[in-house]
Amino acid sequence: MTPRPPLSDHQLSELRRAQQLVREGKGQGAIERIRPLLEAKVIHADVYWLFAEACRLAGLKAEARTSLNAAINLDPAQPGPWAALGSLLEEMEDLGTALVARRRLVEVDPDGVNAWLALGDLLLRLGDAREAEPAYRRALALVPGGFRAGHGLALALRLQDRAQEALAVTGALVTRPGVPALTRTLHGHLLGDLDRLEDAAAQYRAVIATRPEELDAQETLARLLPQIGQGEEALAGYEAALRARPGDRALWRSAVRTARGLRRWPACLAWSEQAVRRFPGDPFLAVAHADALGFSGDPQAALALLERLAGGPAPDAFAAVQAAHWRLATGDPEAAERHARAATALAPDEQTGWAYLATAWRLLNDPRERWLIDPERHVATLMLEPPPGYADRGSFLAELRAVLEGMHGASAHHPDDQSARQGTQTRGHLFTRRDPVIEALSRTLHRQIEEWLATLPRDETHPFLRRNTGWIGFRHSWSIRLRDSGFHVSHIHQEGWLSSAFYVSLPPEVEAAPAEGDVPGALVFGVPDASLGLSLPPRRVERPEVGKLVLFPSYAWHGTIPFASAHPRMTVAFDALPVPAQP
Repeated sequence: MTPRPPLSDHQLSELRRAQQLVREGKGQGAIERIRPLLEAKVIHADVYWLFAEACRLAGLKAEARTSLNAAINLDPAQPGPWAALGSLLEEMEDLGTALVARRRLVEVDPDGVNAWLALGDLLLRLGDAREAEPAYRRALALVPGGFRAGHGLALALRLQDRAQEALAVTGALVTRPGVPALTRTLHGHLLGDLDRLEDAAAQYRAVIATRPEELDAQETLARLLPQIGQGEEALAGYEAALRARPGDRALWRSAVRTARGLRRWPACLAWSEQAVRRFPGDPFLAVAHADALGFSGDPQAALALLERLAGGPAPDAFAAVQAAHWRLATGDPEAAERHARAATALAPDEQTGWAYLATAWRLLNDPRERWLIDPERHVATLMLEPPPGYADRGSFLAELRAVLEGMHGASAHHPDDQSARQGTQTRGHLFTRRDPVIEALSRTLHRQIEEWLATLPRDETHPFLRRNTGWIGFRHSWSIRLRDSGFHVSHIHQEGWLSSAFYVSLPPEVEAAPAEGDVPGALVFGVPDASLGLSLPPRRVERPEVGKLVLFPSYAWHGTIPFASAHPRMTVAFDALPVPAQP
């Protein structure tokens, strides 16, 4: 069967009208033009392809998929329907089948740069940077110096922990006119990865000087500056950007979110007050403004705003969580419980509501606190087993400590938006580093954690136990190096499920401390966030020990006791999420 039989003049006219409607974004009108051709049994590859595009515009994705498959069956060597099918399947989150379409596209169109770019982009989305690399290299060979291909290649290299190679790629791009701000920002990230923090800050500043709306550069610069002793300038980029772009909602949200995260309450209060006037009805800005009021000394004003948002016709989980916070802070655990329960009903996998609910139940002497977070049943300790190739735990930990020391690098201060005080934190996702020692740690922890998860009971009503599939993925991971007087403020991990502390090395003073009393450097469970103003003793104190892994639900309050020593305390930590059970 020929893929494109001749069409009558009337059919050609209808097809051209449908093409124009598709160009205008009028999918339904185009469908009405094309459907009579299909009903008349016109079997033509281009008709099916155009009908698919019209259906896609109209939101009829299943029909679009069927029509693209028909076009491909008629003419499998035509690149266009393969490209359209790949894009459609990505929209439908059918990424496995989309990858098949993207690979077929580069077979039928081997010189199509967009085909290789689309393949690389999808492979990165699927987390396969190693396979994405040759796709971007092929695109670069087709269009030497192409910005998009170069950016993709640099990103693929970075995700393989090959920052120096990636920097060479972006370095060749950023000197040319017209380079996208996204690539200039990536260049800054790579400088930071290589511990060139001052150069990274300068690069971010250069980006936002010409593109103040580049939020990744703004946010990263604001978090970086306190770590290199320039905290007083952390929000300067936002100040200039908001003057230049006063109508940019995304910029206002980013500025308010960053000021809130860095606990810069005067700036958060001033910006959120302006933002809620400019963009009324934005729940995030309203809640952030309420928080800024509370932390600026007016918790009653905060509560008035939060309870209006939490109890309105469209209840907001973030507002309910923060209402619970301020009810706890003002001594009303009964009201805090109501808000926390509402928050957990609206967002059952977000951890903050459960933390506040546990605190409210504790203040109310409610036995459900122990059901929710039992410090004996829900906190586990394991000793790391030596990874394959190591005779004992000590030899492995000695190598691990040396590797981590090199990763802590040049930052002099702790990140202001994290829990550590008097210490440093590694950049990025530690377990994605392509260092054999880090990979051995990740694999061993992964196996031991899943073995422990298999011992837990199933409880469909429990926020931690009901999500246990027996399998995990590491959402984020990092290392902390605390120095003399260092500690962690009490906190939770709001986007996690299972959190942790793994002890790599300890100061001799901590190792030799008596087991009784406030053990220096110890991990303390059950003491709420200090901003709540509650004087509650720990529910459990876990003595640190080199090689020990401590696991606990991410909603469990935890912090550490300061220690005095000239030697650092080195840990690795991670948040894990459950993944579907494996066959």
